[in-house]
Amino acid sequence: MPTEHLLAFVLLAFVLIVVPGPSVLFAVARSLTLGRGAGFATVVGNTAGVYMQVIAVAFEALERRARSARRARAGGSWSRCG
Repeated sequence: MPTEHLLAFVLLAFVLIVVPGPSVLFAVARSLTLGRGAGFATVVGNTAGVYMQVIAVAFEALERRARSARRARAGGSWSRCG
């Protein structure tokens, strides 16, 4: 890999790591405008929302796996390809 590409990658990675994301900026803005309690509530709400998304994705993945297993047991179209 050319040195220029490596330097560009390292610089871009550093910028992406250093720059805060939208949830951090939102929590800081709420804390500065409404106080510590509102900032803490914002962080708790944001965390709860992220956990809900993770749980929803996990249940969807489980459902897809179960559907795939049912299809394989039933001799689904993808299992007859060999």
